[in-house]
Amino acid sequence: MFTFRGFGSKAAILSTLLISSLYTSTYAQNTTIPSSSYIANAGSNNVSVAVNVPEGADKKDLYFHFEAPAKGRSWVGLGIGDQMTGSLMFIVYRSEGNTGEPTVSPRIASGHVMPRQTTDSNVTVLSSSKVTDDRFYVDFHCMSCREWNNGGGKVDVTSSDASFYFALGPDGTLESDDLNVQINQHPDIPTLFGLDLKSATGTNGVPTIGSTGDQDSDSDGTDDYGPGFTSRGLAAHAFVMGLAFTIIYPLGYLLLRLFERVWLHWAVQSFGVFLTILGVGSGIAVSIKNDISPKLTHPHQIIGLLTFFIILAAWTLGLIGHMMYKKKGVPSPLMKGHRIAGPLSILLGFVNTCIGLAWAGKRIAIAGYTVFDLLVWIVVLSLVFWKKKRNMRKQATNSAAAQNFREGQTYDPPMNPPAYQGVAMQNLDSRPAEYYNVQPNKP
Repeated sequence: MFTFRGFGSKAAILSTLLISSLYTSTYAQNTTIPSSSYIANAGSNNVSVAVNVPEGADKKDLYFHFEAPAKGRSWVGLGIGDQMTGSLMFIVYRSEGNTGEPTVSPRIASGHVMPRQTTDSNVTVLSSSKVTDDRFYVDFHCMSCREWNNGGGKVDVTSSDASFYFALGPDGTLESDDLNVQINQHPDIPTLFGLDLKSATGTNGVPTIGSTGDQDSDSDGTDDYGPGFTSRGLAAHAFVMGLAFTIIYPLGYLLLRLFERVWLHWAVQSFGVFLTILGVGSGIAVSIKNDISPKLTHPHQIIGLLTFFIILAAWTLGLIGHMMYKKKGVPSPLMKGHRIAGPLSILLGFVNTCIGLAWAGKRIAIAGYTVFDLLVWIVVLSLVFWKKKRNMRKQATNSAAAQNFREGQTYDPPMNPPAYQGVAMQNLDSRPAEYYNVQPNKP
């Protein structure tokens, strides 16, 4: 009886374990971790983000999966919010000694300065995280990160379009376990995207790319690291400045050389100056409003302001110089400055456009812009050269020599040249008598 009962107990235990195992296996197969994910730029520069919003006891927490390129990058970052100031971000870099493990530092920025570590949120890097030569693979659990006191920020987990962004650090290598280590400014403008956190709410766990609640992804292989926070504002800035420097200013120069009408040249270039003012104003407004180098210290901003002042100088010198010419009838020395400042501003505008595209992460567009701008100037200079040669031929055709040749006139020397006007020759008989009375020398 004891043996039977013991055997029965063992059988019951085995049966329970078997049923539990089958139940657990079935439950695990039918249960997924809800998440919302985003993919930017397929290929070697792929950036992937997935978020899980746990319910229950972890209702203040979030789980993240973050992948980003590691080759040539000192750090990468993921942020919550629609602007840098006051947002909660996670800066990822290699651990001390490059052990293959990432360091995740939760930080908050007070402005467009290096963000500092915050203690409002704690991060636990999960064992599935790693760093290879090419990629960061980071899974982490962020505790108390739905709200943060430093900056007064929060994330609405009921939103179907919550704001997030990512940024890629500059070239170099950063290896540290220090959560407040110094980092260099990222060269590209952060990219803003939205996630459906409402559909990502449920069972807690590490989210994966391709799970329930995925957002639309940009996986066409193009460079999507910008313009970031204010695509409309920056797109308007780029369009207006590009139109002025690649179309309007070359057109104004061409019209002057082709039609030789100063007023037409002045009108077109004045419109270009107006577009430049709009472009500079929109660029400054976007920078300040969205905390993108609001102190205007980026090389693109510095060169842009310098170019703007040179353009104003060229326009002013041209206007005053022409007015002086109309009044006095002689060219003004100011026009020398106008002829120097004008081409210089065009050259600086081209260089600064390339710098701006690189800052926005549109490096592929630099090649297209360069080719287009080069073609524009080839056409302009070719037409100017053609007009110059045409004028030279016209002048030669209208010269006096050409006119005489067409009329058949030739040089006809006079038949009776004027008499010789030199000194008259003397007759030998007119010499004095002394000349004849000279005695020869005697030996």
